[in-house]
Parts: sequence; C-alpha cells; structure tokens
Amino acid sequence: MHRAAAHIPKSFDGFHTDNREYISDLLDTPDVLDNILPTVVPQLNLVTPNSTATVRRLVSSRPTSRVRRALERAGYSLTKKENCSVGTHSLKMLCNEWNADLVDSGRSAKTTTLRTMLVGRLQWFLEMGGYDTCGVDELQHFFRHLRDGHTLPRGRWGEGAANHGTKPLSPATLATYDRHFRSFFNFLVDAEIIDFSPMELMQKQQDTSDQKIPFTLKQVESLVRTAQASKYPRRNESIIRFLFDSGVRAGELCGLQMKDVDLFQRRARVLGKGNKNRLVAWGKRTGMALRAYMRDEYFSPEKLAPDDPLFIAATGKFAGEAMTTSGLRQLVNKLGRRAGVQIAQCSPHTFRHTFAIVYLRRGGDIQTLQFMMGHSSIKTTQGYVNMAKADIEAKYKSLSPGDALEI
Repeated sequence: MHRAAAHIPKSFDGFHTDNREYISDLLDTPDVLDNILPTVVPQLNLVTPNSTATVRRLVSSRPTSRVRRALERAGYSLTKKENCSVGTHSLKMLCNEWNADLVDSGRSAKTTTLRTMLVGRLQWFLEMGGYDTCGVDELQHFFRHLRDGHTLPRGRWGEGAANHGTKPLSPATLATYDRHFRSFFNFLVDAEIIDFSPMELMQKQQDTSDQKIPFTLKQVESLVRTAQASKYPRRNESIIRFLFDSGVRAGELCGLQMKDVDLFQRRARVLGKGNKNRLVAWGKRTGMALRAYMRDEYFSPEKLAPDDPLFIAATGKFAGEAMTTSGLRQLVNKLGRRAGVQIAQCSPHTFRHTFAIVYLRRGGDIQTLQFMMGHSSIKTTQGYVNMAKADIEAKYKSLSPGDALEI
C-alpha cells in the first residue's frame, strides 16, 4: 500500500464529481504527490512533472471525473457505492422524466420510444433477477446478459426468437445501450438524484463493426440499372438517385412532401434529427429522374395537394400513402440483391455514407458537408474526412509516380 494511506482514508464519503475544491484539498494532503500521483498521473495522459504546483495545475485542467476514475483505479474510493444507485422500481418513472426533458428540447418521438424500450429492458432484467437497486454491479450483469443472453433456453428476453432474443447482439447495438444509459444516468446526476453516474466506472462499449463501408460507383450504377428494370422503374430510380445525390436519411426521404420540393431549383427542405430543417440539393441527372417520376401514369400529379408525400408506397397496407422507412429499407435491400451488390450492409444509410465519401473525394469541404448532412457536431463529419484521406492515400500508393520508373 502507498505510504499516503496513513494520511488519506480509503473512502471519501462526501465527494462529488464536480467538486474541484475537494480534489485540490486531496492534492494538498501530505505524501499524495509522492506516492499516489505517480500511479494516477499516467492514467490522465500526463507526463509526471517536477513541480508539485505543475501537477496541481495539470490535474485541475482535466475533467474532475477523470481524476476521480484515476484515483479509483489507484485503489482510493472517492464515493459511497450507493451514491450511484437508483431503485429498480423507480426506473420507469425516472425514464419518463428523462423523456420529458428530451421532448422539451424538441427531439424526435422515435428517440423517446427507443429510450423507453432500453430502460424497460433493463428494469425487466433487474426485476427478473431480484435486484432491488441499479448501480455499477447490476449494470455490469446486465451488459453481460446482453452479450450472452441469446444462449439461454428461452432467449435473452424470455420470449424465444422474438425481438432477436436468440441471436447475438451486434457491437452497434451494445454501443446504443451504452450511449443511452450514459445519457440517462448523466441526467440523473444533473437532477441531483445520484452523486455520479455508475456508467462512469464501466468500460465503454465501442462499435467495432465497420458500419461506414460505402458503395463503389459501379455498385451505385448497378443499383440504378436494376431500379430501371423493376416493377416501378421511375419511382425506384428516383429514390436511388436521390439517396445517392443528396445524402438524406431514410426518415428524411420518407417525410418529404410536395410542398418541400423545388424541381426547378433542384432543392428540397427536409426535416432532420431534432426537428431541424435544412436544405438539400441534387444534380441534373437526379432532377431528370424526379421529373420523369412525377409524370408517371400512376402518380397522377394533377390530383396532388401540397401536403401529399413525394415518394408513395405502391403496394401493401400503406399503398397510396407515404413510403415508410421500413418499406424503403426493404426496397433498397431487394434491389441490392437483384443487382448482385456484395456489401456488408445494403441500406439507405449506406447511400448516406457514400454521398459523404464521394463528395470529399471530389474536393468538397468539411463545413459544407456538415451542413448538407445535418450533423450537429463537426466531429461526426470528421470521421468521413479521415476515411476519405485513407482512401486517397491508398489510391496514391497504387498509382505512385515513383513506381512507374523501371529502374
């Protein structure tokens, strides 16, 4: 044990994650700098300095939660365990408060539905397991159940194959649980219901699957040709070209109404995440396909009202109504199979990735791309820049002028 243990108790019951004064007092405790910080500082990505004042300055510049986690790893518990726990039976009520906060900020109803489902599954697991509270240990058990629960006799959710209960969850799904639970418990911290988030003490679930593999241009051309030969050629070609040329999300395309579209200016107003409107544009070929679609015999444009949907479902129970996102995904997947497109995920969202990569390859700038894609943070857009740079570098290496020399 560190010599500082004689001066510092193993538990700091009054500690709060945002209490920088407490961190400062801790650093003033005798022997801390000599005995604890050599263990803690490397975890904070700091180079151990010579001056104790420099140590204090560098540590205080880091988020306090990182200092707390580093001290936890060094063997010093800064909070009582129950300060990060909530009662199992209160989860539904707390989730409703969390969702109310979301609705007030103008976010999508789909997000509240997803949040309710995720927290509901957590509460179901805890109740079935006889857990009275939800904290670090319980969340660790839940994530272990997410990973391994499909092997149970009745599946992950006790419903057999329903809700993918007998299939392993993808890294993307695990990352979705992680992301929303972190948001949920951070909300509880802000509401002063708990002192700190139990998710802070858990390893982050990373989406290690490669979800951003774009189509090649040859694959997009194959999809266009397949759409042209399908049962509803003009509509399907317009959809493929529009997805590729505008980078819209599936829900944004399905939500388009006649009043949103300006065929002459080749632009449309879409409603994106967070109920935010933005303009998207497209090129001449897509414009020609859209005009041909709107002249289609089954479209009957003269009967349309401004609030009528642009892309209409032709079959099924929603025939004559706006195409649903589920219907759109099924259409793109079906066209992909017929076109022989070999890719991990042939979906409307793959067109969004492809749009971003092709735009950057053709010399587009990141700020314009951020606006066109409706990203609230430029960090999201930066991921496409990194992919495009790697692609350009690989292409250069294959076409290196130096390799053209025969000597």
